[in-house]
Amino acid sequence: MRNLVYSISAGISVLLMLLLGGCQDVFEKDISGLTVKMVSPGDSTHSGTAQVSFYWEAIDENSSYRLQIVTPNFGSPSRFILDTLVSGIRFEYSLGQGTYQWRIRGENGSSYTAYTTRTFTVDSITDLSKQVLVLRYPINNAWVNDSNVTLQWDKIDLATSYSLIVRKGTEKGNVVYSSNTITDNKAVVKLSEGDYYWEVRGSNKLTSTQLSTSTFRLDLTDPSPSTPYFPARDTIVNFGPLTFSWKREANASYDSIMIYTLAGPPVSQTYYSSARYTDTTFRLDSLPLGNYTWKIWAIDAAGNKSTAISAEAKFVVR
Repeated sequence: MRNLVYSISAGISVLLMLLLGGCQDVFEKDISGLTVKMVSPGDSTHSGTAQVSFYWEAIDENSSYRLQIVTPNFGSPSRFILDTLVSGIRFEYSLGQGTYQWRIRGENGSSYTAYTTRTFTVDSITDLSKQVLVLRYPINNAWVNDSNVTLQWDKIDLATSYSLIVRKGTEKGNVVYSSNTITDNKAVVKLSEGDYYWEVRGSNKLTSTQLSTSTFRLDLTDPSPSTPYFPARDTIVNFGPLTFSWKREANASYDSIMIYTLAGPPVSQTYYSSARYTDTTFRLDSLPLGNYTWKIWAIDAAGNKSTAISAEAKFVVR
């Protein structure tokens, strides 16, 4: 009997350890007592370039960082310039002449640190030759699915105009768009499907910035629909765990899945949906008894969705 009691007690202890260990995996680390160490720009520093690199040290591998910039200071801001959440530890931004404050804090899903703050100054800048434009959209090597492509970059205050060249294919490809009189920090260019290379330079009467370049792919073609494998049409399955499987064609990257309950035509109700499913199998622990149908929409890397959905696959759980 004593051995039996000991075995039960040991088993409970092991179970508690497993449960507590599991809870630690579920709950995120409390970072409220931590401080983000700012690296650059340093406090009270001066910059001779409009392109400012903000850099700080990581506090936790699962944290993001809230970066804010104002002028002249957070106590009495005349202009709130930036409020963004950054996943890494570096961010670049173009600023005009003036005095600024920037502050940073760490954030995760359950807590955040206090802000740390620094002041810096961007001095008078007339020479643009050392300035580098930051291209914002499309990001390099992006896939886009709108023929009217918006090309956007950071504005440099002392640049009075921007020149934009778009080439088909590579940097040596045919020029499909060219302008040197753009006064805004974006342009909308109508393009056909294919790979593109684009370059931008800012200028004033005296100097120009360095050339900034990037590439993207324009894809306007819908992917082929995926094919349901199981449950197949008119299949009867037993109550319990159920694994759905399907075939995805090579021109698609993921699928949108919809599982409907059939309450009698024409009434139906969505039981489960997923906008992006990268696997080609999906498991449910169980479905209530009843009649169902499931469909799949294939989606490619550019976000194009197959116009033709998969054939409805009706099945019964009993």
